[in-house]
Amino acid sequence: MTKPTTLCSGSGLSKVPDSHGFLSSLVSQETGCGSMHHPWLIQVSEGQQVRISLLDFAGGSGQRHGGTPCDVYGYISESSTGTNQSICGGVTSETELFVSTSTRVQIQMQARGGGAQFLLKYDGISVTAIILQKAIAYLALFVLTDVLLLG
Repeated sequence: MTKPTTLCSGSGLSKVPDSHGFLSSLVSQETGCGSMHHPWLIQVSEGQQVRISLLDFAGGSGQRHGGTPCDVYGYISESSTGTNQSICGGVTSETELFVSTSTRVQIQMQARGGGAQFLLKYDGISVTAIILQKAIAYLALFVLTDVLLLG
């Protein structure tokens, strides 16, 4: 078996071509794109934020990270805020991981030869949509609390 050609050797950023799509752990393993030395760069239009969700195809190893059993698949970094969040997998099959405060994030996947396979779904969402989602969640919580208290 021959080793796959490395498309993203050296150092630098691998900019994704669209404001929405998927990043594959398998593609990262085979090409080197999205590695610690060649992270993915996701950049969306002004007035948008980046939302990242994990689609996990593996079971958990039971390792502990930040009080939650998970496998650390990589990291999401937002340089404008200094945020560096772990991509925590092995817990549920689909999880919303992160919503940026800026228009630009980097993703670094850890090399996991033969390890867990997963996809990261990313999309640019408008700030208005985020505010609307939060308002609906608060309204639902208010109604539920009101029903529970008043019977």
